[in-house]
Amino acid sequence: MRGVEDYASSSADIISYLFANDSWSGFSNVLKASSKMMQLPVIHFCSLAFYMAYALHLAEVDVPDKLTFTGMGSKYIMLLSSANTDISSLMNAVFHYAGRKDVLNNSNLRNANVSISFAANPKEVTAIGALMSLNYRTHDINPSQEVYYGYENENPERILRYSSITPEIVESVLQLFHKFTGMFNDETVTDVADVLSDLGYGVDNDVVQRLNSYAMDSFNRQKEQTNQNQNPQDRLKEPMFFWPLKHALYKIGKELAQNNNNH
Repeated sequence: MRGVEDYASSSADIISYLFANDSWSGFSNVLKASSKMMQLPVIHFCSLAFYMAYALHLAEVDVPDKLTFTGMGSKYIMLLSSANTDISSLMNAVFHYAGRKDVLNNSNLRNANVSISFAANPKEVTAIGALMSLNYRTHDINPSQEVYYGYENENPERILRYSSITPEIVESVLQLFHKFTGMFNDETVTDVADVLSDLGYGVDNDVVQRLNSYAMDSFNRQKEQTNQNQNPQDRLKEPMFFWPLKHALYKIGKELAQNNNNH
């Protein structure tokens, strides 16, 4: 494990490695054994759902009736529940929150009723999806060309370059990120909290506070890593929305694990 930490390019690489080698790392069992540790996949899944809602909002496309998860992602999502109906309920709760007038103000998201499933052959489906994106023709969203960066008042037609990441853009990313974390500690948000409670989960207020507190440092770490070997005029190829989350979640995970060991 020490070698992985030394050579991994990011905390995400370490998590991916542990999941990929779950048979001997027992990473999923470590998470499931602790309600505190299960906050990590809960937050991560909700961030994916929130960003998905954001992308649908910016693209101005209809909310799909069905979504299928494939690949490694489907394995960790099933930690939350193996029942498709449970994951569907959580996805819809996040969509409803994102659609609120004080968040994205999107009535389609407020009325979302998505049905979630998991592909029986996840690797094959993922590969087919990649091939389809290479042969893009008439789909509403072209994943290889359209990147929604994830910041307040984003112009979906604007292409950002590494040199475009101004302090104002950074602040706008953090504003949207704080709207995301608000789903966990805003007392007026009942959908998400109720679904998580039914599943036996929750997100502690102190964890939300740490997410917000670590967000800027996490953003800067991801920005520095992403900027390596890039020309300032190169096009930014990934959403910045996840930058405040990635290292923050890893850091909180280490803190929670330490607290578990101390007890």
